[in-house]
Amino acid sequence: MIIKEYETTYLEDVINLFVEEYKVDRTEYKDNFLRFFEHPYQADQCIRIIAVDEDGRLMGFQSFFYWPYVRNGKHYKVYQSGSSIVSRHARGKGVFQKMLGYMEVVKEKYGIDFFIGFPVEASYKSFMSNGWANPFNMQWYIKVKNPFGFLFSWMYPSDNHVKWQGPFNSGVFRMENSREFLDWRQNYQKGRYRMFRYDDGAYTFEVNHKVNTRKGIFTELIIGEVLCSTNDEDFIKQAFRKYRRWLFFQWDIALISFCTNNEQDTVSQYILAYGMKPIERKVYFISKYAPETRSADWLIFRSDIDTW
Repeated sequence: MIIKEYETTYLEDVINLFVEEYKVDRTEYKDNFLRFFEHPYQADQCIRIIAVDEDGRLMGFQSFFYWPYVRNGKHYKVYQSGSSIVSRHARGKGVFQKMLGYMEVVKEKYGIDFFIGFPVEASYKSFMSNGWANPFNMQWYIKVKNPFGFLFSWMYPSDNHVKWQGPFNSGVFRMENSREFLDWRQNYQKGRYRMFRYDDGAYTFEVNHKVNTRKGIFTELIIGEVLCSTNDEDFIKQAFRKYRRWLFFQWDIALISFCTNNEQDTVSQYILAYGMKPIERKVYFISKYAPETRSADWLIFRSDIDTW
């Protein structure tokens, strides 16, 4: 088995692997693949690893895409683990582990600081076997707002891309959110988004949300990320008064959900005080080569995950 970096000559073979496995529409999947990996922001930075047999047939694919973080003004070259698949003809032969092992090569070549990931249950153990760490998980919280919200759905726009930009200076690891990063994300994002912003002329408070529909009826407002340009408690209190009023008037929303790793963060505490209750659902957070692995050193929300 040969493990190497992706070559464009394997594009159709990669698409075929995913289409055959997940029975997705081929044209749509290929379009999403190209918009995700070939966008100018990502094309020269993303890492795609393939496994081919002695006859040159594609046996596996693993991706890592550029996902920068910042802490105390320092920018870190971070890569998030993305789509991966192993051909049905090569399973049980350690192909996935071999592709993960190739990270040692690309880390040096691309000058990567560390890797992160949010794996599903099926791949979690494989990452752990490869030496990744699972320092903490993200906890989901939920609040029932208006079970009859579907009666008001006609009042709200069907599509509204998030336009926030940040993060503000922080003592913990936060997703970078440069304008270039957001332009790339919005190039492939699909869904309905809503934005709340409060600015008193000195400080700024922003919350982005994604609107999800459960069971075809109930509308869920997922809090994606919270940005605040100051730790001034008076401003934060005022911002949350405005924010809670804004939430009240989202009449079409049946459920509000929030996911975070750091419940001790000031803004997280304010959101949880809105009546959010923990549920059993969690999200794995894994890392490799990360300089800090305590939950207190990070602030991660739902929008940190690529599928946002």
